[in-house]
Amino acid sequence: MVNVSTPHRAAWLTLGIGLLLMLAVQLSGHRAPAALYDGVVIEDPYRYLQPPPGAAGNPSSATASAQVESGSVGQLYTATTEVPPQAQVIAEPGALMLPAGATSVTLSVTPAASTALPTSGRLAGNAYRISVTDQTGAAVTIRPGSLVTLVLRADRPPGSGTIAQFVGGAWETLPSDIGGLPDLFSTNMTSFGDFGVVDAAPAASASAGATAAPSSAPSTGGESQPPWILIILIAVAAAVVGWVWGDAWDSQRRK
Repeated sequence: MVNVSTPHRAAWLTLGIGLLLMLAVQLSGHRAPAALYDGVVIEDPYRYLQPPPGAAGNPSSATASAQVESGSVGQLYTATTEVPPQAQVIAEPGALMLPAGATSVTLSVTPAASTALPTSGRLAGNAYRISVTDQTGAAVTIRPGSLVTLVLRADRPPGSGTIAQFVGGAWETLPSDIGGLPDLFSTNMTSFGDFGVVDAAPAASASAGATAAPSSAPSTGGESQPPWILIILIAVAAAVVGWVWGDAWDSQRRK
């Protein structure tokens, strides 16, 4: 006589173990970190307008021009030539308020010598002068509520970085986001002018951040690890439940 109950018991056992293990892993709270990029991003050395000893100079500028059509300008984008760019500006269509008679506009991004340092922290790289003018050189402004985004790169990953605008003789910090890399920051501008990344961290912290090499050892601080004992116990319980279910199913099948 052939025992037909074994395949059914094994199937229920496998299903029970699989479902309960999936549940246990989800309840453990363990998540693999998501990568921001595929591959390694190789950055050019930062280029300073006034380079410190041993640093690179000659930062690039950038311009973009567009025609006025039906009283408006389409999307404007420009970026400096470093990799990644040390400064980028993206203006959505219709974001600019134009002087009367404007037929074209030019967006300019230029490294600028800073006339004053932040009252706390340091200027993490160059200041950049952002301006838009029409064909006569008249200043163009940003339409209130429009989206004009500035992305600036710091000279090194700052301890506590944010984009700031030089206004009235002082640097005023702006709401900023990380721009995809530790040394890239973005903000939405409401006016044009001089901008830079300000690192508010103490000098010791900034130096440590610049010189510390990334560790290849996995970090365990603050991460929840899978409760292996709990998973093993659940797996054993699943085996028992699967076995009982298999027997019950076989008994029903024989009736």
